Amino acid sequence: MIRTSVFPRRYLQGAGALHQLGPELKRLGNKVFALIDQFVVDQVTPYLADLTEVSVVRHPFTGHCTHATIETIAAVARQSDATVLVAFGGGSVLDVGRSAAAAAGMAFVSAPTIAASDAPCSGISIVYDDKGVMSGRLTLRNPDLVIVDTALIAKAPVRFFVAGIGDGLATWYEAASCRRSHSATISGFTGTALAHAAAQLCRDTILDRGRQAVADCRAHLATPDLDAVIEATVLLSGIGFESGGLGAAHAIHNGLTMLPQTAKFMHGEKVAVGLLASLFLSERSD
Repeated sequence: MIRTSVFPRRYLQGAGALHQLGPELKRLGNKVFALIDQFVVDQVTPYLADLTEVSVVRHPFTGHCTHATIETIAAVARQSDATVLVAFGGGSVLDVGRSAAAAAGMAFVSAPTIAASDAPCSGISIVYDDKGVMSGRLTLRNPDLVIVDTALIAKAPVRFFVAGIGDGLATWYEAASCRRSHSATISGFTGTALAHAAAQLCRDTILDRGRQAVADCRAHLATPDLDAVIEATVLLSGIGFESGGLGAAHAIHNGLTMLPQTAKFMHGEKVAVGLLASLFLSERSD
């Protein structure tokens, strides 16, 4: 039986991690196209203004990850003559940036400003239609760099952080289900022991430290508990879902996106509902 795991090329996390942005980007190229979610322009601009190692072309982003949006951003990125695309923001801008970088033949850097899902480390972009209904996914390469500044994430509304916990909690249950049934992951092969260990550590970290981390995030404090849970929901969950496998929780999420009433809810919130439903569907204790 063939097994496989996929990872980002490099991962950097900690309070003030974005101060290392210049040297990290320099590893990949000299000219950078920065795709920035319009809601975090003010937070991100100081880090870009301090860069001396590389030249940067900035481009604001708003909207969803649709095929049309990807094509538009890829075209603009090509015109910039940059060789590196760095995306700042949440899941939508990261998915668009990942897809546009692949289409333009550029290195990709994932710089999440919220920890609302495990999207930052993956090579998967979820594509939606103009009504916000999931229409498919693009399987691309994993980021060349993921840089996670926990001090910046701690400033975001706590709802984003809680949504990330909802997404991360499903990781082990889905990976364990795939392991029992010898089901394939997104890669087309079965998962490795490392992926399942990452998924289990993700679950254990959330259950052990999640409540305190939520309280710290609500107070906008970048504490060791917050740092540990961000690593769980971003890195461990990212490896766990992509290399361990998905199951009923995400399948239910995908169905929920077809209901207009769920448009106001975040990915991780719908995955959490899917997880609870999947536990009722299986033979598990209360």
